[in-house]
Amino acid sequence: MKRSVLIFMFLGMSILIFPSFLSTVENAFLEIRECTFSPQEMPSMLSNGDSFPTDSVTINGWVDNSYALNGLETNKDMISHAWGLWAALTTVTDQVCDGEPLRLFETWYSPQDVMRATMGGYRDMPQQINSTGNLEFRAKFESSNGSFHGRGLSAERGDIVGKVKFNPATAEAALDNKYYLNSVMTGKKVPGKVSTIELPTNSVALKPIYRVLTDRLKIYDGMYRFHKWSGKSDGLKDDDEFESYVYVCTDANDSRIDNVTVFGIDVFIHHTMSAAEAHNYNISSKEGAEYSNNIAAAGDMVIVLGSHVASRESTRWTWQTFYWTPTPDSPVFPSSVVMAEGRNTVSTLDKASSHYAVSLGYSMLSPAAPENYTPGITTYDRGSVYALNPFIEGTFTTDVFANQEYYYNLNGLGDLFITKNVDGLTSSCMGCHSQATYLGNGQEGKGAGTFIADQYVPRNAPWFTGELQTDFLWSLTGSFEVLPKGFEQYNKTH
Repeated sequence: MKRSVLIFMFLGMSILIFPSFLSTVENAFLEIRECTFSPQEMPSMLSNGDSFPTDSVTINGWVDNSYALNGLETNKDMISHAWGLWAALTTVTDQVCDGEPLRLFETWYSPQDVMRATMGGYRDMPQQINSTGNLEFRAKFESSNGSFHGRGLSAERGDIVGKVKFNPATAEAALDNKYYLNSVMTGKKVPGKVSTIELPTNSVALKPIYRVLTDRLKIYDGMYRFHKWSGKSDGLKDDDEFESYVYVCTDANDSRIDNVTVFGIDVFIHHTMSAAEAHNYNISSKEGAEYSNNIAAAGDMVIVLGSHVASRESTRWTWQTFYWTPTPDSPVFPSSVVMAEGRNTVSTLDKASSHYAVSLGYSMLSPAAPENYTPGITTYDRGSVYALNPFIEGTFTTDVFANQEYYYNLNGLGDLFITKNVDGLTSSCMGCHSQATYLGNGQEGKGAGTFIADQYVPRNAPWFTGELQTDFLWSLTGSFEVLPKGFEQYNKTH
């Protein structure tokens, strides 16, 4: 599926966790705008029968009945809901780019679309946009204060990721409230108090990740290899070091396809790389030594490795992450057969979208700990709920979370710290995203804005005092998003 997209290419610079708000050098990226389409909103009913948004009382009831087996959620209502969201997001719409239809999530806004609308003084998000914004190649996270070192976290071992995607409701709220303006966000901070923003309950945010099938990965004409996730044995490695390969044929009718080690492109969500994407890919940092000299070209296939999916249906959001697997009926950790069986509750998954596994956690622990801490709450008697994407958090070593125990002790919460949860394999989406804080004072040693594994992070944790929580979205913290042309100067004067 060809895409002519608006792409922002990060030219060899590290993404900083604690920079001045939106101070990333702007206009270092090629901007291509060729196809026009209308962003499509989530349906009011998911194909598993759940309404969207589902009432938080219902979701909290599921959480109350959570049971994690070996750290993995087993609640069938949550699992079905996750697949209902995925089926909606991957539905093929009537919107078209370069003659081919877009899936629902591909029609959504990027943070850069919101920034441009803010800069243009729009009251509403444009109903027609002219970029898919699919691919943004950039370095993995690296902190200015040295908090995050280690493999997989440097510009030399950059991550290939997709832009953050906002559904129309999220984008409208970010525009209406001017969440990308420094003056607005700073003004929301109240000394001595924990401040937060609140997005609407129908908000959804995504982070899709991709692999480009370049000539360097070609085995034979029309056949490419990439490293598949084989389970915990691949953990804490960059994904170019995962132990096993699968092979992808770009012709879905290729006779070499056996659906064991060789698969057709039609079991991947994918599109065909445009010339603009190839240009930006070729001047970016790459993911590990295997890809450092990759040369992409227009026409290369780009496959979706997976995507984080978060919905604001409850105050701590719902958290699920999807990743491609060669064995969708029996996926390995961090998914399970129980989770895979949830696909049977939805009716609209197509051949490609049904070839992904899910990992989810609607609470950090099971039984869930309260949203706010009060004396007497304990964690030693609660089980962990791991929810992670193998191609993202699965690669994170303990260095990524190196200071978390120190911050718990510093803030008088040392008894809550779970000593076994210290790396990407023992992490959760909710635990990490709970730390999303506008201009977190990690440099001052408090702990706000730092990465946390699967720990209990109460919303009133002492390190949030005087800070502004960004409602679990790192993409609103001012630390990760690249700026469209002119926005940095605009932000200084508004």
